[in-house]
Formats: sequence, structure tokens, C-alpha cells
Amino acid sequence: MQEILTGIVAILYESAPYLLLGFALAGVIHVALARFPRVTALLTGTGRRPIFWAAFLGLPMSLCSCSVLPAARALRREGASKGATASFLVSVPETDVVSVFATLAMIGPLFAVYRPTAALLTALAAGCAVRAIEVREL
Repeated sequence: MQEILTGIVAILYESAPYLLLGFALAGVIHVALARFPRVTALLTGTGRRPIFWAAFLGLPMSLCSCSVLPAARALRREGASKGATASFLVSVPETDVVSVFATLAMIGPLFAVYRPTAALLTALAAGCAVRAIEVREL
């Protein structure tokens, strides 16, 4: 039992800076969306357009999968659709700048271009799948 608790504390210790970064970004997103209603309008509403914009917005962000959760929660609170939130959640951790440059160094430029392209496509697919499930539930 002691080993399990030690492992949990170690994981929390390692992930804490990333979670704090995510909460800080969530605050920035909250303020930005409040000041710029045009951005909020891009992520709200029905259809595929908010899903595309959320995926595109998530591509340049350098967040890990831990820190993207608070940021996505902030988007959802500000009115982003479920599909757009899912699209954002998928696109952000897949296109971390460090991992794209590591891909460039280890595998080459073709895969360094392929990786963000695949991230965009999978984010769009995830967002559209969530939207389809949501529409079916109504």
C-alpha cells in the first residue's frame, strides 16, 4: 500500500507544473474570449465550422495532455460546442512543438509535416463524431 501511495504522490508531483500551466492558460482563454466575442462566435453554434476552428486553434498550442484539460474546460464554459471542445482536446497534445521538432530531427521533414496534418484530421474526425452523437441524442 505504501508503494502505491508513493507512486501516486510521484505522479502528482510530476504533473503539477503542467496542470498549473493549463489552469493559467484557461484563465487567459477566459479573459480573451470575454474580450473578443468574435472568437467565441467561431467556437459556438452548430455545424462543422466550430469544430474546424477549434482544431485549428489547438494546432499551434504547446500543451501536454494534462494541461489541455483545464483549457478545454474553459472553452466549454464560454460556450464552445461539445464537438468543438473534443476537437480542441485532440488537436492540442498531438501537435506539441517539441514533438514536431523531434520528429523532424529523427524521422525527417516529410513526417514533420505529416504529423500536424494527421493531428488536424483526427481532431476533425473526433469533433464530428461527438457532434453526430450529440445530434442523435436530441
